[in-house]
Amino acid sequence: MDSVVMEQHEKVMTFSYTSFLANESSKNLTFMEALKVFLKSLNFKSCRSEINISDFETIAFKLLSTNTSDVMNIVRLVELAQASHIYTLIILMPYSLDEQQLLEIEELSSCRIQLDLHSQDRILIYMRE
Repeated sequence: MDSVVMEQHEKVMTFSYTSFLANESSKNLTFMEALKVFLKSLNFKSCRSEINISDFETIAFKLLSTNTSDVMNIVRLVELAQASHIYTLIILMPYSLDEQQLLEIEELSSCRIQLDLHSQDRILIYMRE
């Protein structure tokens, strides 16, 4: 199952955080590999050029880390979505985040978050202009 689904006409993307966690749990990164991921993250933050939507999943899997908090991983996803000109990011979580975590994500990434009424594990993130 792909972890990313894109609805091109509306600039809505769905990302499965569950798939990311499952993929990461099977990896054992060396210190050098972890350092490379960290440096790529810094480079991404400094250049923030337009990201091709088809590269979203690949870049996301390189930016995210199980050694980083869910809040910071989601902030990175929001930054990537903004660079990709995505207006709505839907994140499918294996568990719910608490209200404080959601508020922190909103503050750090200048977005608006709404939980899906049918599933607390589905986070809707709306980018602010």
